[in-house]
Amino acid sequence: IYSIFNRKNEALILFKKALELNPRSVNAFNNLGILYFELGKKEDSHSFFKKAFEINPDSPVALYNLAVAYYYRKEYGLAGRYFDKAVKSGYAVNPDFSKLIRETQNIK
Repeated sequence: IYSIFNRKNEALILFKKALELNPRSVNAFNNLGILYFELGKKEDSHSFFKKAFEINPDSPVALYNLAVAYYYRKEYGLAGRYFDKAVKSGYAVNPDFSKLIRETQNIK
């Protein structure tokens, strides 16, 4: 909600505090990744998404966020792999992103 009201710095502080309290919080890692992504720090966001995935490799949100992160790193094979896993896990994917992923999979 902090992100919605453009209070991203406050949100960063709170999610980092959440990780101090629970260093294995998949939600905190995912939310930090999203915030860093929104702040244009895509490499940092990738690290947080990867950590969320390492904690819970079955998390649909972590799978989808990793797909997005790999897509923006132009690692389309990995993006497609994590995207497919997110879809198979039942995650409701963004249809626009789905189209982008499918287009990159057709490029050989």
